[in-house]
Amino acid sequence: MACPYRRCATVLTMNLLPDDHPQWRLAVNQQGLPTLAPSVWRQTECGCHFFLREGRIDWC
Repeated sequence: MACPYRRCATVLTMNLLPDDHPQWRLAVNQQGLPTLAPSVWRQTECGCHFFLREGRIDWC
């Protein structure tokens, strides 16, 4: 996904494979809105930290 921080042009990748680490879980509700857990924390580049909950970005 594209980094949601407006000044950052980085494409973020989150591992969804259960046997690999770090790993995120993706759920999609009945309306098709995604939730990603745990949070995404960019420790390089823009440094943003957020949750993706039901299609919304919740900043930390």
